[in-house]
Amino acid sequence: MKDVIISVIIPTYNAEKYIKRCLESVFAQTYKNYEVIVIDDGSTDTTKLILNEFAKWHKQLHIYSTTHLGVSAARNKGLEMSRGDYIAFVDADDEISPYYLETLYRLLQKYQAQISVCGICHVHSTEKYSNSLPKNSSAKNAIQLRTGREFLSKMEEPLRYEITAVCWNKLYHKDVFTNKNYPLGRIYEDSAMIQDVLYPLQRIAETDEVLYFYHTESDGITRTAYSRKQLDEVLFAKKRMLFFRDKKERELYILARKQYCIALLKHYYLSRKTKVVSEHILMRLRQEQKRYLKGFGWKKKLSPKVSIVFETARYAPYICGAFIVWWDKFLEKKYRTKK
Repeated sequence: MKDVIISVIIPTYNAEKYIKRCLESVFAQTYKNYEVIVIDDGSTDTTKLILNEFAKWHKQLHIYSTTHLGVSAARNKGLEMSRGDYIAFVDADDEISPYYLETLYRLLQKYQAQISVCGICHVHSTEKYSNSLPKNSSAKNAIQLRTGREFLSKMEEPLRYEITAVCWNKLYHKDVFTNKNYPLGRIYEDSAMIQDVLYPLQRIAETDEVLYFYHTESDGITRTAYSRKQLDEVLFAKKRMLFFRDKKERELYILARKQYCIALLKHYYLSRKTKVVSEHILMRLRQEQKRYLKGFGWKKKLSPKVSIVFETARYAPYICGAFIVWWDKFLEKKYRTKK
């Protein structure tokens, strides 16, 4: 398949409820020069039967079955098996617009970018929507060109963290993943890779057009009950903070330190509330809070509200953590694109 240009990688596990919806959106693309690689991560339901049925009608669909090793291993396998010059990730419980590949590929070519990015719509199971023409589409969608450093610096804006950190609203030149792998056995694997993938880039092209539909009320591969594994978010937030410290990127370090402190407080609250971790881990989270929340010098770069929250958190971390969890839910509801 030497003419393959784009490889669409879909990790899936027990996705019988929604894999058909996902694949139908992928095979409805206006851009036709692509292959679809589905990594079935040891499904025990009828997912494989559904995939085999699609394969009868779509020759560009390639199915690889593995033991249940997690989404990181599935994405790594997809990268290994891909034959395209460009890579797109789609989660099995999500959908993409028919114009998804065409629009992102056009951006890469027009601006000679290494990654192109589109807008995201959160879709709840009770909502009706159209995945062909978002309401906020227009003939003149805003296009932003940034370096990887500039792109990362925008993460502080409402919902920018999600648009920046996730892997599935983007089209990548395959070279971006040279010598890079998603960490095995972890969740929040997108967050683990963000600085390594984005920071070195010279040009990222972004459109505000909504082309990716993220289903938030399904039992998909990333939507699970709170558990000890959720603490991976804290681990990777610290890794990102130290990455920017070592690069002597002061502004990015301060931003990453803020995100690390937020992650510490959020998971301290959730861990205590659900009682899924030991007292030793709670103590470690508290020690990290005391270490990185102290000092006023770096807080001068933060908004007054955030500084107040962090100062309060030195004495009432559980309450501040509860506020952060509530605030995340509030922002998601406020900024969710309505269909």
